[in-house]
Amino acid sequence: MKEWKVNVDKKELLRHLGSISQVGGLKRYELTEGRAKGVEAVDVVTGSGLEFTVLPGRCMDLNCTRYKGIPISWQSKAELTSGAYLEREGMEWLRSFYGGMLTTCGFSNAGGPCQEERRIFGLQNYGLHGRLAHIPATQVCCKEHWIGEEYVMTIEGQMRQSAVHGENLVLRRTITAKLGKKKFWLHDVIENEGHTAEALLLLYHMNFGYPLLSEKSRLIVNSGAIRGADSIAEQEMGLYGQFHEPMHLQNERCYFHELRTDEEGNTRIALINEELELGASLKFNREQLPCLTEWKMLAESEYVLGLEPGNVNPIGRAQAKEQNKLQYLEPGEIYKTDIELEILDGPEELAAAENEIERLGDR
Repeated sequence: MKEWKVNVDKKELLRHLGSISQVGGLKRYELTEGRAKGVEAVDVVTGSGLEFTVLPGRCMDLNCTRYKGIPISWQSKAELTSGAYLEREGMEWLRSFYGGMLTTCGFSNAGGPCQEERRIFGLQNYGLHGRLAHIPATQVCCKEHWIGEEYVMTIEGQMRQSAVHGENLVLRRTITAKLGKKKFWLHDVIENEGHTAEALLLLYHMNFGYPLLSEKSRLIVNSGAIRGADSIAEQEMGLYGQFHEPMHLQNERCYFHELRTDEEGNTRIALINEELELGASLKFNREQLPCLTEWKMLAESEYVLGLEPGNVNPIGRAQAKEQNKLQYLEPGEIYKTDIELEILDGPEELAAAENEIERLGDR
């Protein structure tokens, strides 16, 4: 059977369809079983083969992502849970880390558990990766409409991380997809609505899994410098972009990349699988997100590549402060970020993306 693609010519499309939902659109619903009961979700069908799920019930993050039925994202054995199941002490965050295409880490911590003396609170414990990913959205709005000749789908929502005598940080997120396009755009606006400067740790934990990730895959990056997070990663520095079959009790390898950019500070990275003739790329701006962490985890059942743009590497709040890498958001200050994920289909698109990445140079 010949491959079919949606014709996005507005006039022709409306001649053939009674409803756009026949070929794409948004479906909003609530999960009803187990620890995921009560989590609100929105399925996005682009008509290009790209389909993904947005979770207003979990920080407007992204769960399952597929292209033409092929899984792109990684799903963990912890599975999706309600945000109410957050266990914030130590490493217990992992008990509700479902993976998905995106889990947003922050604002109070990104990285391992640590402690800090805080006004009013005293000695404060910060668990792995903070609490942001577990906060449900308010003011959720789903829209589908024509803008000129493009059929645009957007999901908007707001998350507030706040405490009496503590921070009051608000994240307003917009996720946009277009009919017939195999990409989506994430736009975040973070505002300090409090009256004191607050630490801002932000990490976009984007998780790619099998079969896009396999021993046939390659990571395409153009880094001015790379360093391993520990001695094991340093010893295997030359293997950062290569992958192997799942291994029993394999430990993670983490690498911190200083990416080259174009003249406007934009950069791009890609994971490609030439055997499948399939890939995925991320685009973002280093002025907004100066750090890229590569989380290479190739263990049995935990076979995942995390590509994680952020304003800090996940070294933990305490270490970031010691190294003078802790960013603060002043009262009333706004911080914006943008990320584009695009699916690469076929040898020509894989080669074009790799060539574009190779041409990136030092600013």
